[in-house]
Amino acid sequence: MPNANDNKGQLLNLLPELLDDVLLKAGFSRSKKSLVYGRIVPECKHELHVRFDTNPSYARETILHLLPTALVRMPKVGEIAIKMGLDERLLGKNSDVVISHQIQNLAPKNTYQRWLVSDSQSFLRCLAEVSDCFTRWTKPFFDEYASPKSLVHQYEIGDDRPIRSHNFFVLIAACYLLLGQRDKAADVLDSHLNKIGLRKIHTHAFQTVAEWK
Repeated sequence: MPNANDNKGQLLNLLPELLDDVLLKAGFSRSKKSLVYGRIVPECKHELHVRFDTNPSYARETILHLLPTALVRMPKVGEIAIKMGLDERLLGKNSDVVISHQIQNLAPKNTYQRWLVSDSQSFLRCLAEVSDCFTRWTKPFFDEYASPKSLVHQYEIGDDRPIRSHNFFVLIAACYLLLGQRDKAADVLDSHLNKIGLRKIHTHAFQTVAEWK
């Protein structure tokens, strides 16, 4: 059975033929030995990480499970969120990530796919399906999440594609602070983090919003 390095090498051999063209046309680029595509737009950075599990125990006869992940980075939002108490030490290089989600979860639920690779033929098929998923669902998602203003707009209309974790709501509040809308930042915290236990965990977030000028 191939190991992780073998699978990475095979991906690097196949990406130029099966993914590069679609991503390059959308404004993304990657270095030759990288599994990360990125593009910079005026107020954020979009990334597609071609992640995978090798020989997953939950899928027999599978040598690789493709788990491509979309990341949206907004450094100015991340800076405020850290001031609000998000732990920079735990976040590490991802302190500016406002959204991180596997791309199959950005598609409608009735089109959900698992990209399980068992041989060379299924490898080609899965990458072709990833390419199609990017074109149909991931690129439009990136286009809709291209600035702090668009992030709060999607929150306000109830978009349920991003994972709505506790940290996500801190990031939304940070967006509102960045946009000069302190009252809306306070509303987000009150709506989602105001239970006694959560409010204690996020005391610094509430305090930062209350004192923001």
